[in-house]
Amino acid sequence: MVVARGIGPAEARALAERMRETIEATAVLFEAETLRVTASSGVALLEECGDKRDRTTLVALADARLYRAKGAGRNRVVSD
Repeated sequence: MVVARGIGPAEARALAERMRETIEATAVLFEAETLRVTASSGVALLEECGDKRDRTTLVALADARLYRAKGAGRNRVVSD
């Protein structure tokens, strides 16, 4: 989980995309093998939580989007 204060939806998605791209581009050496790792992210903003603007609702929204990203093929960001 990454909490980024003071950024809007476009900046939050861009941050998640930069993180995803960095992870994807990083080779991980394990024993004699080079592994490629990918990442999926669910991006949510507190403003999207409606009347329940609390951490539980925010994390649940981000988690639901993470599972949508994984279900859509992984290695992607879902922000809506």
